[in-house]
Amino acid sequence: MSDKAHVDRMYQLEQTIAHCPECGGLGLTKLDIHNPADPRFGKFVPCPACGDAARELREMRLMELLREPIMRYTALLGDLLACTFENFDTQKDRRLVNVRNAIIRFVQGKVPWVYMYGPPGNGKTHLAGAAANHLVAQGRAVLFATAPELLAMIRDGFDTGQAENLIGLCQRVPCLVVDDLGTERLTDWAAEVLFRVFNARYIARAHTLVVSNVRPDDISEPRLRSRFLDVAVCHVVPNSADDYRQCRDRAEARQ
Repeated sequence: MSDKAHVDRMYQLEQTIAHCPECGGLGLTKLDIHNPADPRFGKFVPCPACGDAARELREMRLMELLREPIMRYTALLGDLLACTFENFDTQKDRRLVNVRNAIIRFVQGKVPWVYMYGPPGNGKTHLAGAAANHLVAQGRAVLFATAPELLAMIRDGFDTGQAENLIGLCQRVPCLVVDDLGTERLTDWAAEVLFRVFNARYIARAHTLVVSNVRPDDISEPRLRSRFLDVAVCHVVPNSADDYRQCRDRAEARQ
C-alpha cells in the first residue's frame, strides 16, 4: 500500500467511526445488561457497526509506530522478497499442497497461530516468506526473523538500553514470523525471552507463524511447548516433503 493510499484509508476509517450511528464515534457499545450481578454488566464491547473499522485503524496506527524498527530489524530481505504462494512449486511433491493451503489459511486470518515443522530444505522458509510478503502487501505490519536473529537483536539491545523495547516490539507487532526455532541453544535467558514474547502473543491471540525443524512436542522449554500444542490457538502443520536440494542433486548425478 502506497503512503497516499495508507493516509486515504486511515481517513476513510476515521470518518466511518466518527459518523457511526450505533456508537457516535466511540467504537464501543455497552452491553444491554441490566442485572448488576451479571459479570457483563456495564461492560463495553466493540461496536457491531464500526468495530472492524476501529480494529483496522488501530492496527494502521500501530504500523506507523512500528514501521521504522521493523525496517531496521526484519530479515525479510533478498531472495525472500520474491517468495510467493504462486511461485511455490508443489508439482514435485504433492504433500506440499496441504502445507501451502494451511499457510494460506493463516494469512486469511482463519487461524491465529501456525507451527510448521519438517526436515530442512523442503520449502518451509519459502512459505514463511510468502506469508510475510502477502501480509505486507495487505498493509499489515510484519516482523520476520529467525529465532537466533531475534535473540541476538534483543541481546544487543542490552548494550543500548533498548532490550525491553525490542521485546515489546516482538510482543506487539501485529504479525510475527519466526523461522528456525529450535536451532538455537536455549539458555535460561533465551528460554525466558522467547517465553515472554510468545506468551504475550498467546494471550492476545496475535498472528504468529513459527517455522522449525523439530516437532512441537520436542521443544525443550515446557511453557513454549504447551502453547504450541494448544489446539484452540495453534494449528500444527507437519511438512514431510523431501529435501528438494538433495532431490535435485540426485537427479543431476543421474544425468
